[in-house]
Amino acid sequence: MSSRANSNYHALQVQINRRFSRGFSLQGAYTFSRSLDIASNFSLGAAVPNVFNLHTQYSLSDFEAVHIGSVSALWELPRLETQKALLRGVLGGWQVNGLLALRSGLPVNILSGSDRALSGTPSQRPDVNHDPVLPGGRARGDEVLRWFDRTAFTLPAAGAYGDTGRNGLYGPGSAATNLALFKNVPLPFREGLRLQFRTELFNIFNQVNLSNPNATLSAGANMGRITSTSSEARVIQFALKVIF
Repeated sequence: MSSRANSNYHALQVQINRRFSRGFSLQGAYTFSRSLDIASNFSLGAAVPNVFNLHTQYSLSDFEAVHIGSVSALWELPRLETQKALLRGVLGGWQVNGLLALRSGLPVNILSGSDRALSGTPSQRPDVNHDPVLPGGRARGDEVLRWFDRTAFTLPAAGAYGDTGRNGLYGPGSAATNLALFKNVPLPFREGLRLQFRTELFNIFNQVNLSNPNATLSAGANMGRITSTSSEARVIQFALKVIF
């Protein structure tokens, strides 16, 4: 038995809290990080195209995200205790919870899709001839069709390993906004008995988060194209609970 892989992780982590007061609290968190390793899934042999040079695997971790941020808030709306019973019962005493989560893109591992090295090992990579990163700020449709420049990659010579590094590009980032609204109504039958009505909205803005693009050279014209999403459509659910 021997040690064959290593990894390291460095990060700046910031958290801001506004403690609950006057019916409102706010919490924010941000992480700026860098994670590097030789293998991220504990399957070193199956993931390495060139087992004679493990250093070619040392690059961004599969789960690496440079920026991760979130903001959550809780707001207890006024109970309207001085208002009439009907108005107080309908509009008073609601609580609103919200969560915004943001993350930059995950790494993209470019593969050749063929055994050019004649080694019988999987996950072999192509040669890179020029910078494959396309300018930012393009139309969404153009990003879907061409997340990166596929013409930057070519098959290596027979018997050779490609010079493209592992996880050399980043995919699309993601964002999600969730919201919850609920109200507790005391029930008269026993102390502490409450009826809770709640509405929960997941991905409230119905934002489409794109998955990583096709990254296999053998896919031809589909290489660099995004064909799926990583987020679900907006979901709204209602619940009625008895809390005792």
